[in-house]
Amino acid sequence: MEHPVFAEKIPLGATVVLQLEGEDAFNKWARKIAGLHRGKDEPILFVQVKGLRPPKSRLIRPVIARSA
Repeated sequence: MEHPVFAEKIPLGATVVLQLEGEDAFNKWARKIAGLHRGKDEPILFVQVKGLRPPKSRLIRPVIARSA
């Protein structure tokens, strides 16, 4: 949503695999998982990124409650 022009380049049904610079173990794991979960004839797209920003939550004062 933050990069609509970039997102337009991703075909429907494609498996998108993030590849983080300097994170070889994660990158190998992500490629393996993508290969296991992709559908037949679905493309796999690799997105190379320099890193990730800290996640932001839009939740306001979340509270966890257990069911009885």
